[in-house]
Amino acid sequence: TIDLGAIYRVSSTTRLGVMFKNMVGFSFKDQYNGFTVPKYATLALAHRIGPTMLTLDSEYIFGQFGGYEKQSADIWFLRGGIEHRFKRHILLRTGLIYPVIAKSSANDDLKKEIPDPGIGASLGVGLVLKRFDIDLSLYGDPARSYIEQSTYLGATATLIYKF
Repeated sequence: TIDLGAIYRVSSTTRLGVMFKNMVGFSFKDQYNGFTVPKYATLALAHRIGPTMLTLDSEYIFGQFGGYEKQSADIWFLRGGIEHRFKRHILLRTGLIYPVIAKSSANDDLKKEIPDPGIGASLGVGLVLKRFDIDLSLYGDPARSYIEQSTYLGATATLIYKF
């Protein structure tokens, strides 16, 4: 697929970003020629106040996806987060994800079926070192909660090496 994104520096403390994902899809393997993925459009805003970063974004997922029997998606999420830097190397993060619209041709209105509380929350910690960044997070996933029909908690770990 082809993705496109840009970040505009509004001021020294504020940034505005836009991203389009899966604008054009293709595969070099014959077995995936008929497969399509939905498109994503994201608009994001980040503002720093001292050691704290506030973020807000809106992501819309739309279009057809699947193999021979195509499905369609119409999903809109709002996300907000706070990241606070302690000292020089430690970051603490928290955030919320709220599904405004969650519909697909296969399952109609998914939002009605998301188990309580109907939103997702996240907590994370980051460690910033000279050559590495390490991030750990715990999160509630509204989409996975819908699929499993119970509240789903996930975890991720990310290691970034800086060249």
